[in-house]
Amino acid sequence: MALASRWSLRIVELALAPARARPSWEPKARSLDRPATWNQIRARLDGVGGTIARQARDLVKCCAKLTAEIRKLDQEIAASVAELAPSLLAII
Repeated sequence: MALASRWSLRIVELALAPARARPSWEPKARSLDRPATWNQIRARLDGVGGTIARQARDLVKCCAKLTAEIRKLDQEIAASVAELAPSLLAII
């Protein structure tokens, strides 16, 4: 997922290329699992037109949705482990 997200960010940079008044930007390492990072990426694409920008917005929307789903699944799994195998949690 992280590799696909980084590749998506290259597409975002391509979308922003015509509007180079903005400096190049890359999110902090290990921040693509945070909704705030996806919001920052969305904000960078606001007002940028063109096919690549539209595709970049679609990718950002999809990545943000997948990130939220992954976070939700992680919470569900953690709750299940705590309920079904608390001794495993005691080990770590």
